[in-house]
Amino acid sequence: MSFQIYFTDERRGLEGTSVPVADSEEEFRNTTVEELKRRLIPEDQLEDTILVNFDDNTLKKNRTLGSYGIKHADRITAVRRGGFHAVASVLLSYPLEVSLGQFLFWV
Repeated sequence: MSFQIYFTDERRGLEGTSVPVADSEEEFRNTTVEELKRRLIPEDQLEDTILVNFDDNTLKKNRTLGSYGIKHADRITAVRRGGFHAVASVLLSYPLEVSLGQFLFWV
């Protein structure tokens, strides 16, 4: 069985593309976000792109898919670093007293 994710790239207009990741569940769980990102994103756009999961959590490159609880057929989205989707998801994790202006200054 092939273990896959559904990939949406908001930057290039790709939506819900099925991407095979691994041939076994263990290999899937142990795939790092960095490995997955290198398969999905053109090399010249790697630094300007972040991946977010179905909960709008920004995925850190040194963690594995399994550490996030990502499973076969889950959705992962690529967004431009600093884009609205990324700003909105990060703002939700900050205390409410942080204003959008302050946050954009930090980014």
